[in-house]
Amino acid sequence: MKRILRSLAPLLATVTFSVQAEINMPDIELQTLGGESILLSDTAGKFRVVNFWATWCPPCVKEMPALANLDTQLEKIGGDVIAINVGEEQDQVEAFILENLEPAGLTLLLDPEGKSFPVFELSALPMTVVVSANNEILDYAMGGREWDSPEMVSAIKGLATAD
Repeated sequence: MKRILRSLAPLLATVTFSVQAEINMPDIELQTLGGESILLSDTAGKFRVVNFWATWCPPCVKEMPALANLDTQLEKIGGDVIAINVGEEQDQVEAFILENLEPAGLTLLLDPEGKSFPVFELSALPMTVVVSANNEILDYAMGGREWDSPEMVSAIKGLATAD
């Protein structure tokens, strides 16, 4: 992931993206809320915004409703938001979801062992990776964002259609 050349970080100031390098999304084994094993590569084939989060992380919790709204916007163009909880047990995540999130189409996956930290070089949460249907990383952002702001949605849809 160190080879990534740009970031969504400046998005709040200016909304422009350009794809500069082909970097493939690393693969990792995750769990569904139903306890089934799934590889992250199994989600390839459509444009994705992949968010790494935890229930103890205030910026993560704050941006979850915006990610759910973004997911609704991306469904219109065949895209998906995938929220991967890192380092927490299934029952803890399920309790959080029941208490804090409206049921939505947001894809929620679990990484209870925290394998994502070394694979994606996570140094903080939340971290979000924008991934093409061909499994190429297009951009990334560290820290919380207003994912459903008109500027953000437009910029992300622009990345999706450039795919």
